[in-house]
Amino acid sequence: MTNYIYTPNQSSSFKCKVPLENARQLFVVDGKLQDSQSAEGDIVLDYIMPFQSEGGYLFKLDKGKSVEELLQIISVRSSKRPGGLNFANKVELGQSSNAKLLLCSHTLGEVDFQTEEDFNIEIGENAGLDLVIMQNEHNNSLHRTNFRIDMAANARLKLH
Repeated sequence: MTNYIYTPNQSSSFKCKVPLENARQLFVVDGKLQDSQSAEGDIVLDYIMPFQSEGGYLFKLDKGKSVEELLQIISVRSSKRPGGLNFANKVELGQSSNAKLLLCSHTLGEVDFQTEEDFNIEIGENAGLDLVIMQNEHNNSLHRTNFRIDMAANARLKLH
């Protein structure tokens, strides 16, 4: 897996400092998940994969599984795909599973980006999700995220 260092030369527009210590990173560029497989085609993380052909990702933990490290998913809009973009992401936590996600959204360039994102969360019984959402996009872009959250008995969602 490639470990990116994201330091654009646009200090007035971008203030995000990544990579974070003790976090694993994945990139989503213009709605498409990057680097979920090695160059040989081996799956690097078996709990995250492309979700739909239009883009987005599926993060899925089976019953009793936990991911202790923070997973930082950095979503970037680039000038290669200006205008509108629609995609869906899904997080599924099985019974008694736990995860920590940091979702970062960025725009690279002063293009009029329009992003419509559906974010579906299913948290099983006694499962827990810590979710931090950060957005760092220029003033001419529009990013609308529609959340749908289903929680079973004794499930926990901590949203920041």
